[in-house]
Amino acid sequence: NVEYRERAHGVGKIPMRINRRDNVGAPSESEVLASRAIDRALRPLFPEEAYNKEDQISLTCSVQSLNLQGTSLSGDPVALAINSASAALMESSIPFQGPVGCVRVCLSRDSKLILDPSPKERKNSVLDLLYAGVKDRTLMIEFNSMQDGMEVLGDEPAVGIPEDKVEEIIRFAHNSIQSLIEYQ
Repeated sequence: NVEYRERAHGVGKIPMRINRRDNVGAPSESEVLASRAIDRALRPLFPEEAYNKEDQISLTCSVQSLNLQGTSLSGDPVALAINSASAALMESSIPFQGPVGCVRVCLSRDSKLILDPSPKERKNSVLDLLYAGVKDRTLMIEFNSMQDGMEVLGDEPAVGIPEDKVEEIIRFAHNSIQSLIEYQ
């Protein structure tokens, strides 16, 4: 089981509810989606014969900039949760065939690749990709493409991002996780 929770008090936000406490009931939609992303990245690396139930709980209180061997992580909580869950599993005695590295990559409107973009860069990007993998293979790719920015990438009418550009983005993301994997 994977549970991902965000706590607003860690970044100085006060909930605008009568209760004023962080939601301790049902998870929000973004928390459910983050939990599913963590599960999709980690589940394939557990052996099939592992039948014991294991829980992975990620509690995000505050996200700050982090620099690991040249890879700067400035605040995507989902990528940080996947990387930290992988590191915790590597240190435990649980049978796990990791480590896993995860990064978020965006393609800007001027065709530049941005590793670990800020929320503003993500909002203004043409493509937003969350990539998780191990040293030699891909485990998960999740992306969101903005239709209004498609015509920026070529002279043709908006038909989508060219396949060779998507392949370049995936290769860039895979190369970017290598230092995270080595660190674990």
